[in-house]
Amino acid sequence: MVKLFQVDAANIGLYFYNQDDETSERICASCGRPRSLVGFPERHFRLRKERADWGATYDGQMIITERVVTFLQAHASTPFTTIKVNRRPAMYALKLSEVLRFDAKTVGTRFEDFCTRCGEYATIVGASPPAVFTDEKIDPMGIYRSDLIFACGREMHPIILVGEGLQKILMEYFRELDFEVVRMSDPD
Repeated sequence: MVKLFQVDAANIGLYFYNQDDETSERICASCGRPRSLVGFPERHFRLRKERADWGATYDGQMIITERVVTFLQAHASTPFTTIKVNRRPAMYALKLSEVLRFDAKTVGTRFEDFCTRCGEYATIVGASPPAVFTDEKIDPMGIYRSDLIFACGREMHPIILVGEGLQKILMEYFRELDFEVVRMSDPD
C-alpha cells in the first residue's frame, strides 16, 4: 500500500483574501467561506524580502514560486493548476484537481455553523492526525487535496497530500516543508 503524507509550509505573513473578494461573491457574504479561486485577479503581494518556495497565507492558501511549478510539472503524476497571484516575485496559488476522501469519523471532525446562504458549514475542525479512505487510488508521485476544507470562514482550506515517492523528492529539494504521515481507513 502506498503511503501518503500531509504537506505543510510556513506562514508567509500575508492574507490571500481581501475586501474586494467579499463584494465580488468569491467568498460567502454571510459566513466568509471561500467559494472558489476561479476568476481571482492578481493579488500584488508586497513581500518585504524573498521568501521560501512554498508558503501558506494566514487564510490557508498554499503559495508557490515558479521553481515549484517547474518541479511539479516534472515530477507530479497528477494534474494541478496554478493561479498567478503576484508578478514580482512570480508567485502562484496552487490548485489541486485530484481529491481524496477524508475520513472525518475516524478523526472526530466537527461540522459547525451551517450557513443557510451558501448551504455549507462555516466551520469544520478536527483534521489531525489526518486520515483518508483506503479505497482511493493513490499514485506514489501524486499530489492531492482533501475533499473537506478545514478551519473557519475565510481561513478554510483543504489539506494538501502527496504520495511517498513525491514526498521523498520534495524533501530533497524543499527543506521548508513539513510532512505528517496520513492514516489509511477502511471505507466501512
